[in-house]
Amino acid sequence: MSYPMSYSPYFTITGGSSSNKYMAVHDWKVEAGCARLPVIAEVNTSCLPLPVELVSFTAEPDGDGALLKWRTASESNNRGFIVLRRTDNTPLDSIGWVDAYGPDHTYQFFDPNPPRQTTLYYQLLQVDYDGQSSFSPIVSLRINGAVGDFDLFPNPVADRLFLHYHGADFPGPWLLRLYDIQGRLMLQSIWEDPETSLDVSSLEKGPYLLTISENEKIERRIVIVE
Repeated sequence: MSYPMSYSPYFTITGGSSSNKYMAVHDWKVEAGCARLPVIAEVNTSCLPLPVELVSFTAEPDGDGALLKWRTASESNNRGFIVLRRTDNTPLDSIGWVDAYGPDHTYQFFDPNPPRQTTLYYQLLQVDYDGQSSFSPIVSLRINGAVGDFDLFPNPVADRLFLHYHGADFPGPWLLRLYDIQGRLMLQSIWEDPETSLDVSSLEKGPYLLTISENEKIERRIVIVE
């Protein structure tokens, strides 16, 4: 079936919090006297065959980064995948592209330096050669820092900076060092218990670099003294 240049067979009906895309399908029916009248039937395109059938999609920590894996059972007209990432504090953003290889293929994408101490949400945007696209389900994971999962608060800080470790078994002790923007060591302490603190009340206002280290492991945080 052909359509005029100005005619699109697709239209969208929006209701509530979701919208469905429909395709207008011409058909005929017989009325009294055998008159044949054109009618329009509505077909929800979500019921039509999808260009890519995604079998699995996972994300797992891999060293300092995150390794994404997904497998397709069938592909048709698939150009590739845009890899998207967001956190609880940052919007969804594109971090990479993976070319299509064909059906029954396992894809991989490595995110080398994702944010730490926050939940990461990954999603795929599959893109067809004709420009159509569709989103995958969302997968999530949390990557702790080099020394584990801990909170540092308040930040900015005026008097005392607190550190709290969330793990069941505290793996310290760790060495805490606080440097000014010129690289001078201003404070140093040993973190020996799940909770500790640093007195920064004598420091000038401004940004500082806090390092938390154990042997070759090191975590860095920016601390603002106000």
